[in-house]
Amino acid sequence: MNKTHKNKTLILLSFLSALISCYTLLLPQNSYAGDSICASVKIEIGQELTLERQAFDAHMRITNGLDIVTLEDVDIDIYFTDEDGNAVAASSDPDNTSALFYIRVDSTENIDDVNGAGTVQPETTADIHWLIIPAPGSSNGLEMGTLYYVGATLTYTIGGEQEVTEVSPDYIFVKPMPELTLDYFLPTEVYGDDAFTTEIEPVVPFTLGVRVKNTGAGTAKDLKIESAQPKIVENEQGLLIGFNIEGSEVNGQDATDSLLADFGDIEPNRSGIARWIMTVSLSGQFVEFDAEYTHADELGGKLTSLINDPINTHFLVHDVLVDLTGRDNIRDFLAKDGGVYKVYESESIDTEVTDQTALSNLQYSGQTGSEISYILSTPVTAGFMYVKLPDPQNGQDVIKRVLRSDGKFINEENAWLSKTRDESDNWVYYINFFDDNTTDSYTVVFEDPSSGPQPPELQFIPDRSGFESRQISFIVEASDPNSTIPMLSAAPLPAGATFTDQGDTGNGIATGIFDWTPSEGQSGKYEITFTAFDGLYTDTERAVITINLGTDTDSDGMPDDWEINYFGDITRDGTGDYDNDGLSDLDEYLSGTDPTNPDTDGDNMPDGWETAHGLNPNFNDAAEDPDNDGYSNLEEYEGGSDPFDPESIPDRVPVANAGPDQNVMTGETATLDGSGSNDPERAMITFLWSFTDVPAGSLVNNDSLTDTAGAKPEFIPDVNGTYRLSLTVNDGISDSTQDEVLITASVSNVAPNADAGPDRNALTGSLVNIDGSRS
Repeated sequence: MNKTHKNKTLILLSFLSALISCYTLLLPQNSYAGDSICASVKIEIGQELTLERQAFDAHMRITNGLDIVTLEDVDIDIYFTDEDGNAVAASSDPDNTSALFYIRVDSTENIDDVNGAGTVQPETTADIHWLIIPAPGSSNGLEMGTLYYVGATLTYTIGGEQEVTEVSPDYIFVKPMPELTLDYFLPTEVYGDDAFTTEIEPVVPFTLGVRVKNTGAGTAKDLKIESAQPKIVENEQGLLIGFNIEGSEVNGQDATDSLLADFGDIEPNRSGIARWIMTVSLSGQFVEFDAEYTHADELGGKLTSLINDPINTHFLVHDVLVDLTGRDNIRDFLAKDGGVYKVYESESIDTEVTDQTALSNLQYSGQTGSEISYILSTPVTAGFMYVKLPDPQNGQDVIKRVLRSDGKFINEENAWLSKTRDESDNWVYYINFFDDNTTDSYTVVFEDPSSGPQPPELQFIPDRSGFESRQISFIVEASDPNSTIPMLSAAPLPAGATFTDQGDTGNGIATGIFDWTPSEGQSGKYEITFTAFDGLYTDTERAVITINLGTDTDSDGMPDDWEINYFGDITRDGTGDYDNDGLSDLDEYLSGTDPTNPDTDGDNMPDGWETAHGLNPNFNDAAEDPDNDGYSNLEEYEGGSDPFDPESIPDRVPVANAGPDQNVMTGETATLDGSGSNDPERAMITFLWSFTDVPAGSLVNNDSLTDTAGAKPEFIPDVNGTYRLSLTVNDGISDSTQDEVLITASVSNVAPNADAGPDRNALTGSLVNIDGSRS
């Protein structure tokens, strides 16, 4: 019954208004010298958190062996009890947070309802699977898991008579679960081009950080957070601004250009740290920041959510490094919550930080060559200290080193420069210090950064979209701190596109023009790298140009007629996943798959899984074995392994074989035979037998078996009738599907007598009642 299931939580990070964070940018107002206006832009970033968690598969088969009679009004009531037999609440309502289990029908075959209106046709077998997901708290925090029983009451009508069958409970062990606390961190000040100057200032990357803290008793397995790009959802002034995520880093590892943060496993009382590296084209401030999340209803919604509410948001002062003895080397978050400074560590420790700014000062000490020294005087502090003072070099120099009076060099993460605008819209510069268990004196050394050549600076280039047969043209600009005129280029250029470097247009800024009129058939996405080169250094900007079909009026990359054919209208934007197969609507269009069918080629492998693993979702390739490891693609999918990695071996579920049905004598020993069970990997298997039905009046139960965990247990039937038993085997990882055997007991093991009743005469076309009740 055990299985693992991917849990999916959608997180929405918002930036503006009362709910979200506002990006406020001050721009000069041309009509009044010295005045400025505030332009507010609201952005949202959608993220998806997934992890593996324990789930259970409940399976029932209903066989109608009659050749002309239908089983009607089929109703199946699944119930749960604890190990003492007390009823336990389960619910199909994702908002019922008082239940301990979420349950829903996962699949049905040969039956379309199990809630009182189902039917099983003659000589058919109905097959029903339920998905069961335990809610937080159901494990009671026990390391070995908590025992529950899951049983069922089957009610149906046959020939107008209601029949009720009690299905003997099976057991499950609910293992400890993780509980996740999410803290997000975002700086207040972010820097791009300065709207108050004619020069092009460099874009300074900043980070959107998250700490995932596991406060539960179970491990958060295979946890991932995938981010979408920022989306501007409100821009009333029409500000030309762009936000972009350039990549990410996880737990201090080298950054990559992926938006997916893969945390792996997070053990209890441990944390994972991720940072998405962001840029913005214009300088400004975030003034509000909030986050909300939704849990997929089909996986239990609020009932099964493992995320502690609410998601916490903090304004980041700086990424610092707590370098106390025994700490790791992963950067931590120094945040300001209201008026309190606090450091949130990667090792799950949160500590208030003493602000010693008012009691600290910087005094000029002297200059040696290009190095200028100052002495920081500050109170001795036990624990963590933060100091923010005016930058004596007014932002012109950089920090070369900071030496504490006891000989400790301060980590470069823990001494930094910052700037903010004052009420007159002028930049005010600061120097910042973070340290622990401090002395009272530090030597701070500045150095002039302009003593050598510096790279050119490209202006931010936003992504653009257009249509076939319509012109796209825009200007690219760059400047150089050394007053040279950079050379501009762009590559790769789409067929028919041109980029012209016009050099200096008279204001010391290099200018280039991109121009393109896409032809029919050129729809798609084109990533172009624009480069500024000053003879020594380069600066690059990447921009994506999306060309839509002429029939794509909503510019989502999907033709209108295609959307109408599959969805009925053009309201979907391509980012959703209509059939929940792991492939977005836009990717379905680009792949030529059916966005309303999770398995377009009918090979029992979802389109998204096939695409993610390099298979063709339009071709039935279930039987192929591209890595030649002896396992087909379908077996790799079912076993959760990689079809192109021969070292990735699927865990195939073992097969239970309860043996043939038997006729035995009442009161004599009946021997079961599960020796035909097997595991595809030839792993050792364990057996679990249980009675699912016994004749009326029988006192036989699971304790009547000589060995419920043996391959060939025995029992003695005590009354005439049919005894139904189930067998489940386990290979140490997964349970098999149950197999059943019927043991029919009678006083003497002889053939039954059949009596079809007396012969009858009847008129043609009239109803004839045949009576076999005396058999």
